[in-house]
Amino acid sequence: MAATKIQAGFKGHKTRKELNEKKKQKEMEESLGINYDDPEVEMAATKIQAGFKGQKARKEMNEKKKKIEIETSLGIDLDDPEVEMAATKIQAGFKGNKARKEVAALKSKNEEEDIDTIDIDLEDPEVEMAATKIQAGFKGMKARKEVAALKGKNDDEIDIDLNDPEVEQAATKIQAGFKGMQARKEVAAMKNKEEENNEIDIDLEDPEVEMAATKIQAGFKGMKARKEVNAMKESDKESSKTNEAEVDIDLEDPEVEMAATKIQAGFKGMKARKEVSAMKEKEIESSTVIENEVD
Repeated sequence: MAATKIQAGFKGHKTRKELNEKKKQKEMEESLGINYDDPEVEMAATKIQAGFKGQKARKEMNEKKKKIEIETSLGIDLDDPEVEMAATKIQAGFKGNKARKEVAALKSKNEEEDIDTIDIDLEDPEVEMAATKIQAGFKGMKARKEVAALKGKNDDEIDIDLNDPEVEQAATKIQAGFKGMQARKEVAAMKNKEEENNEIDIDLEDPEVEMAATKIQAGFKGMKARKEVNAMKESDKESSKTNEAEVDIDLEDPEVEMAATKIQAGFKGMKARKEVSAMKEKEIESSTVIENEVD
């Protein structure tokens, strides 16, 4: 119900505005004495439009040239999605601020004019939600109209003077901040990756891990043996054939060597712990036998 009332008030305001614009247009036609159905008037309008389109095309070409010069001088890729996203956010903030100012101006203007008043509780959450939705729709419609107007607008006004030293300085600061944030993210990601690489969760009791370690050890031992044989061949000039199991592993890869070292260290640690346990059990058994003999 609240949304319906707000929409009714807005539609009434919009209708009155459209009627006033039609009246002004009619008065202008009468005062200028122009018949828009006259073929000569239509032809003149066509020529004016053709001239305007030519001027617009030249303007777009100049803007493209300026854009390329700006990209070259500032080192900004205006086609970069991140730059476009940042510009969109800045524009959205600016448009929101502008819309709020316009709404405040409309409120003050409506207070002065004699318009139909609607009894609305502006503190009601439902009214606030409905107003937010209507404002969002209105802002979208207004933004689309502004874009369409800018496409057909014939003036030299530019929202931002890209040659202004202050604008250039602000853009430099934004870029520096963004690059700093990106660098910090990359450093953090590298640290996390390094920590993950340092921590290897290996189940040394797993048969597959044991088999992989055996293959890697066999590969290393085979490579070592082949190097020794080659050295012997060069020194003694004797030939020998070796039948060794080939493993499809790049043994020159530093990561493979690191993995083999860690697995070997894990196996050696486990083997040492087993030997210590066996020695302890043997010592306990021998002490038990001695005690029985003494008794």
